[in-house]
Order: sequence, then C-alpha cells, then structure tokens
Amino acid sequence: EDKKNSSHSDRQYLVMVQRSKELEHSQISHDIDKDLKRTFPDIMKSNTKYDIHDSLRRVLLAFAVRNNSIGYCQSMNYICGLLL
Repeated sequence: EDKKNSSHSDRQYLVMVQRSKELEHSQISHDIDKDLKRTFPDIMKSNTKYDIHDSLRRVLLAFAVRNNSIGYCQSMNYICGLLL
C-alpha cells in the first residue's frame, strides 16, 4: 500500500516538474532564482558533491505549478531547503 502511494506521489511530482518548464521565464522563476543565491550560502558552497540549488529550484517550481494560487512566496526557499 505504501509503495503504491509513493509511486503515485512520485509520478505526480514528475508531472509537476515537467509542467514547471512553462514557468521558465516567468516572474516566479526570476524570484526563485534571486532567492536561491541567498539560501544557506555557506552550506551550498561547501557541498560540491551535490548541488542542492538545482533540487531546491525544481521543488519550488513544482510547488508553484501545483499551487498556482500561491505560486512562490519569499522564505519558502528556507523552509524547503531545511527539508531537503
């Protein structure tokens, strides 16, 4: 049961990531990119093996697609960054 739910959630996330490409040159994308540079800069610089900025950007854009009435709000990058 859990595996089935996980698989469904994974597919939903992949669809949102795919749809988020529509936001590539939007104000939301611009705001996210601007805030990513300020998100945990010391941690991000020291972690060269894994670029968390790419993951964080994907999740934030997918959230904006899934919750288009909210989109992106400043500080969501910190909440999501802590969870990643």
